[in-house]
Amino acid sequence: SGSSGVIRSRFRSGMMHYQIGYHPLFQLVSTAYRLFERPFIAGSLLTLIGYCWACVRRLERPVSPGFVAYLKSEQISRVRSIFTLKFN
Repeated sequence: SGSSGVIRSRFRSGMMHYQIGYHPLFQLVSTAYRLFERPFIAGSLLTLIGYCWACVRRLERPVSPGFVAYLKSEQISRVRSIFTLKFN
């Protein structure tokens, strides 16, 4: 059905986020942010489940460690700026 395609793509998206090196905190914030996109809740949680699945399975990261470090530092900066704006 059409919804299974969306569900499968959200799960795979979460796996891809792990493989390219998303920071876990950034993934959680992204999951919370996407709770309001269709399919509500399920799509967001499936992205998080896909990320966790890839983490537990320790899927190979096809990107360099330098890229992962850069991406994580950028993501943490974004999370800090979000919380600085909200709570100041």
